[in-house]
Amino acid sequence: MTARNWPWFVRWQAAWMVATVFGLVLIGAHSTELFVLVSILGLLVGYDLSAPVAVRPRWRDRARVLVALGLVGFALLVVRRGLELWAGGAG
Repeated sequence: MTARNWPWFVRWQAAWMVATVFGLVLIGAHSTELFVLVSILGLLVGYDLSAPVAVRPRWRDRARVLVALGLVGFALLVVRRGLELWAGGAG
């Protein structure tokens, strides 16, 4: 994938996130944690599928930052959820 094909990555992520919302609502399991988890999984899949063979376009560096921020956000959600469970179990 060349640098001019970066809109594919953006369209993939947008479509994945919309499908995630509809899918979670459809099965009745909509929550912020699940949405973030499935969105991050889609981001990782899209990032991996867009990996070029010979060159690394500049937009991939920005996408790498987005992946890192998404993983940090997910880690914060996991920590928050763990603290909620820990505090709830103590009382």
